Amino acid sequence: MINKWLKLTIISWVFALILLFTFSALAVSEKIPLTISILQERLNTPILSEGVSTIDLRSFVIDLTSENTVFREQFYQLLQERINRSKQPLGLDLTESLIQGDFIASKLGILTPLSQAALPQLFTSGEQEELKQDKRFLSEPGEQITSVRVVRGPLILNRAVLPEKLILLKPFFYNE
Repeated sequence: MINKWLKLTIISWVFALILLFTFSALAVSEKIPLTISILQERLNTPILSEGVSTIDLRSFVIDLTSENTVFREQFYQLLQERINRSKQPLGLDLTESLIQGDFIASKLGILTPLSQAALPQLFTSGEQEELKQDKRFLSEPGEQITSVRVVRGPLILNRAVLPEKLILLKPFFYNE
């Protein structure tokens, strides 16, 4: 009798695990690969998320591997152009996306000189004032850094899968 219950319990657990892996595989397969045309469409039609204009790249497979160099270069170039043209902070939502390869978040910021007098006019007056007062923005004595990348909007990575590297090279996240 115990032997039958043990077999039934084991079979139930195996069945449950098979279902779990099947549903996980289906969830990944539901993600579509991000293409340049889809990226351009999303860049031109940001959504409003918590009061901030946001580029919606949720639930995509984003291939930034070295085998996909052309896409990777265009991905960063198009995002950088859109972010640099924006007069207001622009967020990036990668919720539930699968990012393959290294994700270099610092490429999403605005290259900003570490000189208070040289702040780009892209920043609002409030952003400029906050940057001027923030000690992290000023270089430390002896540091040879002449600029930083300022990420103005939110970078949303809820349940995003980053299997390789998330690279942040001296970024400055502005947060109102």
